Amino acid sequence: MVQKEYSAGGTLIRHTPDGPEYLLIQIRKHGYELPKGHIEAGESVEDAARREIMEETGYTQPLKRLSSLGTLEYSFERGEETIHKHVTYFLFEATTSLPTSPDKRSKRTRAVRWFSTQDLCKQPFVSQALRTLLCSALTEPPST
Repeated sequence: MVQKEYSAGGTLIRHTPDGPEYLLIQIRKHGYELPKGHIEAGESVEDAARREIMEETGYTQPLKRLSSLGTLEYSFERGEETIHKHVTYFLFEATTSLPTSPDKRSKRTRAVRWFSTQDLCKQPFVSQALRTLLCSALTEPPST
């Protein structure tokens, strides 16, 4: 049996004198990823992405949505079921420059790091599809 699941997530951008930087997290032992998670009942896709970023990074300030980064679809096995997952990602801008609070983030988040566009695309990711989606979206004009 195939079950469909929908999730949302994204990244933050901050502006530095050296150019923009983007926030990635590390949950698994190897590879970076973007915060993401299930969409709760009554929650919009965008609000779910915003909530997941805040939960997994410890960022507690309001986030302004800048653009959509795209959607990834993939399947995996969970017991006897095949799960077909749809994940929609967004780019948000932090409305203040306050740092993340490690004590406020999910306990499963091992690391939270900022990367320039060039450095970000050189990092190990948990999936090549995520790297391609993110690096393509961040080097093309933003969509709304």
